[in-house]
Amino acid sequence: MAAFITGLTELDRVYAASQRVLSKQLNLDSNQRSEPVLSARVRTHVLIHAASAAGVLNLDSHSEETLTDFSVGSEYENDEVHCLVVVEGQRQGERFELSEAHSIGRDAGCTIQLQDPAVSRVHCHIQVEHGQVMVTDPGSRNGTFVDGVRIVSPTLLEPASRLKVGDHILRHDIRTRREVAREQELAHDIAQARAYVAALIPEQLSTGPVLTSWAFEPCEALGGDLLGYYWLDERRIALYVLDVCGHGVLAAMHSASVSSVLRNRTLPDTDFGAPGSVLERLNRNFQMEEHGGMYFTIWYGVFDTATRLLRYASAGHPPALLLEHGRAEPHKLETKNPPIGALPGGRRFREESCELGAGARLYVFSDGAFELTTDEGLAWTFEEFEKLVALPGGAQADEAGRIHREVRRLARSETLE
Repeated sequence: MAAFITGLTELDRVYAASQRVLSKQLNLDSNQRSEPVLSARVRTHVLIHAASAAGVLNLDSHSEETLTDFSVGSEYENDEVHCLVVVEGQRQGERFELSEAHSIGRDAGCTIQLQDPAVSRVHCHIQVEHGQVMVTDPGSRNGTFVDGVRIVSPTLLEPASRLKVGDHILRHDIRTRREVAREQELAHDIAQARAYVAALIPEQLSTGPVLTSWAFEPCEALGGDLLGYYWLDERRIALYVLDVCGHGVLAAMHSASVSSVLRNRTLPDTDFGAPGSVLERLNRNFQMEEHGGMYFTIWYGVFDTATRLLRYASAGHPPALLLEHGRAEPHKLETKNPPIGALPGGRRFREESCELGAGARLYVFSDGAFELTTDEGLAWTFEEFEKLVALPGGAQADEAGRIHREVRRLARSETLE
């Protein structure tokens, strides 16, 4: 599939975009990451599910088309402006400059229009007076929230405060016009790099002996999580989820490089049908001392559709969960190996194997699937995530989405950890 082919020209493009991003000395919040979810079903009633909870991939990026043009003359570049930045929602990453009076809602007459069914036609009003931003709710159906508290009267929106309108979260920023222009350019470069990484994820397979379903949530910045799968031959399919340490452009570039090596099978002297061999060669070729101190975790498996044998190996990654027909609890699939690049090359990596019975499901995920804090301020546990996986699902094509939506509902933060 063309989406998997990573040519030199594409790598040069993302590298160039990353260099532009790294050259801008802005203090940006990069504490967000992207978490992948993958799932696959074997036509012979064997379901391989690779899942990790973050979100459904949304390539409908408005960054290039709808970001406001803040180009200004040098005599005005140090003037301060109030802005609302969408940090969660369909228009994530967009920035709106606030002047005097604004309205937010679905109505075409609103100065900030959000096509969100949870948003009222005219949801709230924004007023800028004497350097302060005030928010008023005229009686919206679902309410307007400032830093998690529903407002009942005109409320001050402090700098860095979060405004929740429907399913959208907007942050109040104060920037000079020069900073806004630089951030606009940076956002555009990040959007390009993020779109490149997203394009590496394969389309869901809807026909053939194996059917796949996955969910992937892009983040405001960039992260090092990625998923993929590819056919080794007519019988065997390889699948993986990897997670590079850290966040930002370098982590995203590293994950793209690893994914390219796997998809194009360019590791020397490697049997890509033997997970232990794959991890051993990855460890030789991606030593952290030679890659900016970066290492990564990975779960890699190969499923044979004829024998129903699954060979797998993991390196510092959360265990996959195998849910077999007739069993109430999933079985953990993992091998005790260190993260890739963390220890010197030359060591052997263990692999295991098991047969998948009819109706089995295999969930593979990164740690963002279960590392979250609930609305009650409690840390969610892996055991609770296992119970979520074991719940009866709906349509197979939306199984990854089901898990993502439930994790999203439970998470207190607007971004997954």
